[in-house]
Amino acid sequence: MRDFKEFERGDWVVFDTSKPYCRLLPPCLMKFIQIEDGDAVVESQGRWSLVSLAALKPASEDDIEAGHRIDKPSNSRELEILDKPENHISPNCKVTEAHINEADKLNRLG
Repeated sequence: MRDFKEFERGDWVVFDTSKPYCRLLPPCLMKFIQIEDGDAVVESQGRWSLVSLAALKPASEDDIEAGHRIDKPSNSRELEILDKPENHISPNCKVTEAHINEADKLNRLG
């Protein structure tokens, strides 16, 4: 069993999204308060909650700076996909017909 002594009162923690049951939990940054009956008492936005110790991990410096958990993409190519769309158009694509709506035609004729 994991040693939960890694958390001390006042430590910043977040839900551990490497665990499937934590992936849909909010990305809130929480302050560890204490262990109560085998679970963790945490504070987030002035409210105290009781959560499973197994669901927590220490917050990274980036998480703390941002004020919430920073989720990394599960697909390493996801960041490339966010790049400019024109960088992902095949050179084999050709524009054969461009659609111009009626308002654009009237504006050009002027």
